[in-house]
Amino acid sequence: MPAFGDTTTTDEVLEGIDLSGKTVFVTGGSSGLGQETVRAMAAKGAHVVITARNPAQMDEAVAAIKADIPRANVETLTCDLASLESI
Repeated sequence: MPAFGDTTTTDEVLEGIDLSGKTVFVTGGSSGLGQETVRAMAAKGAHVVITARNPAQMDEAVAAIKADIPRANVETLTCDLASLESI
């Protein structure tokens, strides 16, 4: 089993893994580590659902991901996990 550390990339973690046919749900996927997680999983064939509070920021994240991975299967769901009404 490979050892991962603080310099390991998401692509290195997912090396050799095929996520085709899998659906993943990423909270906070519109920026930072969440967006990188979405990008990496979409690159491996996963159908990725992003949830975040800001629809415009999610749209920007999806556009950036699709610019890098045109075949990415990513959709968004606006949700504020701090609000039970939103969930």
